[in-house]
Amino acid sequence: MTAILPKVDFRVESAIIGRMATISEIMGCVALVLSGVLAGCSTKPAVTVPTSNVDNSSLFDEYTVSTRSATRPKIFATRTVDKRIEAENYFRNYLANCETNAIHCLWFHKNDPTSGAVMTIHLDHEVVFSVTDDYNWAFRVHAPQKLTYSQAMTLRQITRDLPASEKNADFDKSVFISKRNGKNVEVYQYDRSHAPAVVQRIYDIGGGPL
Repeated sequence: MTAILPKVDFRVESAIIGRMATISEIMGCVALVLSGVLAGCSTKPAVTVPTSNVDNSSLFDEYTVSTRSATRPKIFATRTVDKRIEAENYFRNYLANCETNAIHCLWFHKNDPTSGAVMTIHLDHEVVFSVTDDYNWAFRVHAPQKLTYSQAMTLRQITRDLPASEKNADFDKSVFISKRNGKNVEVYQYDRSHAPAVVQRIYDIGGGPL
């Protein structure tokens, strides 16, 4: 079950002045809508989705979302190029902010770098969040996927030594895996058309399409 959520419904400038909103704030509202507690955030009827007893809304702190409106350029082509650059920086920030005991996964729908298929795996909490994120436009939030203890341990094991990144892989045609190693975040990039088998295995366990 999915819920299509226009970003315009979750603008937070009036509530959070002087800084960007984090996805934990957005997802907190989303979680309440899905659980039927906060009917005022959406005009659609609340829906029930399977969730664990863990409050998972706070697990999105590392995924920063800007809601500030950029000045519209006079030339459409320039605006398109600027949006692609902004989107690339936005998604690279998501990969770079992977927290301890988490795996961040990303690829792009139709090789469009503004439409990210985001999968965040939290190993300690044994839960997976998947979001289709159309940069500066809309979220499609999928129901959380609960992992078994065995699946979480398998993911820990297979991500310890990932293959080296492909140096010539195009950004918009790539699949990315990031993980934290001590104080550093390691980001791996592969051509999605022939990604290593371990990447497919990560997606098979996490429940997201590749």
